[in-house]
Amino acid sequence: MTVFEPSPNQERISVIEPAPRSGVQPARATGRLLAQLQVENQRLRRETQRLIGLSDRDQATQLYSRRHFDQRLRYEWNRAERFWTPLSLVVLSVDDFKWWVDTAGLTAAQAVLRRCSRLLNDHCREVDIPCRVSDCEFAVILPGTNRTGTEAEVSRLRKQWLRTSGLPALPESCAVNISFGMAVAFDEAQSPLELLMVADESLFLDRRQQDHERSPTTPAPARPTWIDAA
Repeated sequence: MTVFEPSPNQERISVIEPAPRSGVQPARATGRLLAQLQVENQRLRRETQRLIGLSDRDQATQLYSRRHFDQRLRYEWNRAERFWTPLSLVVLSVDDFKWWVDTAGLTAAQAVLRRCSRLLNDHCREVDIPCRVSDCEFAVILPGTNRTGTEAEVSRLRKQWLRTSGLPALPESCAVNISFGMAVAFDEAQSPLELLMVADESLFLDRRQQDHERSPTTPAPARPTWIDAA
């Protein structure tokens, strides 16, 4: 700062000299920093979406996980209740899965699970939401589907399962059987949990009927336990 000494009839005047200019323009540096931050934010956003996607998928079957199933069922229930649209649930289970693990071996059990995942991935409708909810239980949420449509879906999946070729990891004499259950929202259930319970009961009855048709002396199977985690 330069100070000019005034004459007796003049006021004291101070002049502030400007700071020396640097080689970096502040506006240009800030623009580069903002651009870098935007690029980094986009990368973090993509990584977050990727991790969320991984948590929503079952790694063994690539179907939706139990976590995603619980969240999506509540969402679809609220949506159907708000807009007065139908909603159904289909559950299916591999019969005697513990036998496949204990007797046929882990490789055979994994082949059975892959066959189930192919059935649902390849033959469910685009609007359906197939999930793996337990070791050997699967569920399919059917938005906008009433009982007639649900029965048709179960019949189609059951026929497609019977048409599927055998598994290379299994002996030809080993037949893999699955049971189906279904429930329709609002007609048979008044909450997501009740919908699960009705579908579980239907699954149990279907499996008992199939076991009786194959062998009338076969005792009733144990109840599925995957619903207990709901």
